[in-house]
Amino acid sequence: MELLDIHTHHIPTMPGTALYCLNEGEQLPAGQLCSAGIHPWNVTQDYLRQCEWVREAAAASDVLAIGEIGLDRHRGPGIDLQIAAFRHQIAISEELGKPVILHVVKENGLLLSVRKELKPSMPWLLHGFRGSPQLALQLLAHGIMVSFGEHFNPDTLSAVGADRLLIETDEALDVNEILNRTAACLNVSPASLRRAAALNAQRFLNIELH
Repeated sequence: MELLDIHTHHIPTMPGTALYCLNEGEQLPAGQLCSAGIHPWNVTQDYLRQCEWVREAAAASDVLAIGEIGLDRHRGPGIDLQIAAFRHQIAISEELGKPVILHVVKENGLLLSVRKELKPSMPWLLHGFRGSPQLALQLLAHGIMVSFGEHFNPDTLSAVGADRLLIETDEALDVNEILNRTAACLNVSPASLRRAAALNAQRFLNIELH
């Protein structure tokens, strides 16, 4: 089985081909590979209870990552509350040995500061990346991978290259359309990019799928 879509909010028709993002309190869909986390928009004052749900959900073998979690300057509760919930979920990631899928808007400096402070051992991935080549390369230099979805900066895609990028649908539906567009931008065949992105996904998740 080939896991190509590293982040989606739609349960895939073919189990094992995408990492489905569980909502808080949602039961694990049968046969699906998932991530579990509290989105920064949804963090509440009761974030410790929310994080307990994350810990319980992420203990399942089919939950391969913590996420999406992160920091958003423009939406959600105050940034101090977001940071507190973010730190707790990073601790869960480290405790369970599972990588992190990030949602970050206009807080990349804070993200890098927290990463420098916590020195996590688990991989981090910033999903839906639309930023500049310079920012992408800075994140990669600090050990934070990036994934590309429906909207992306072509120059950034080229700067990252097929050997380091991941593909996602997020709220979109057709991963093959995104694959074809990114392959055309990189001037490579969709088949070769599919292999590279799937391999990158397996490396990020530390799994082997057949």
